[in-house]
Amino acid sequence: MDNVIEKYLWSEISKIPDIPGVYAWYFVPEITDFDLHHVLEKITNVKKKQGYNEAAGIVREFLDKNLFSVFKEEPYNVELCGQLKPRYHGQIQHVINISDSLVERFVDEPKRLKLVKKVIEKTAPHFASPIYIGMSETLGTRLRRHKLLIEKYRSESRYDKYSNADDKDNSFAKEVCKRNLSPSRLVVYIDAIKTDEKICVDIENMLNRIYFPILGRN
Repeated sequence: MDNVIEKYLWSEISKIPDIPGVYAWYFVPEITDFDLHHVLEKITNVKKKQGYNEAAGIVREFLDKNLFSVFKEEPYNVELCGQLKPRYHGQIQHVINISDSLVERFVDEPKRLKLVKKVIEKTAPHFASPIYIGMSETLGTRLRRHKLLIEKYRSESRYDKYSNADDKDNSFAKEVCKRNLSPSRLVVYIDAIKTDEKICVDIENMLNRIYFPILGRN
């Protein structure tokens, strides 16, 4: 079984054939030229006029907004209990931890962000974790459904009204819109399973448990 993993851009989803296999969505982070130019000026000016700590705050805000917040995990539901102990339950939030040393290097030399911009756009998929993994006996139809739902929710003024949608395709599309991921930065890789064995569901199951995609539900 010689499988060739193929890459499809958002604009190429319609070309995917209806064949069995597994697929993985990736999001390619982007730092625009406008945002980069703006933050470089802001870091330099704030450091000069208001001091180092204020400039560090600008760096943290920029990194969080443009890179880290996109990949933030959803809250966990937790419960703590013990014999003859009070019981606690609730949600815990994923705290984005941006290291002080990283921030310091950008404050000291803001132009380092130019190299970050160039490299970060090349990281998916070779250095990236997938944001969603799925399978289908008809990959083309399944992935076109993903695209249709994402476009539909993006056109709605309140896509959160679909938050109770149970099926995985709706859940994925809703999360893409909730996180404001630009569809043009989404790419999908497919691996056609050319065999009579119904193993796509098993492969999907295992891949989800190896890579834990942030928008996955399996």
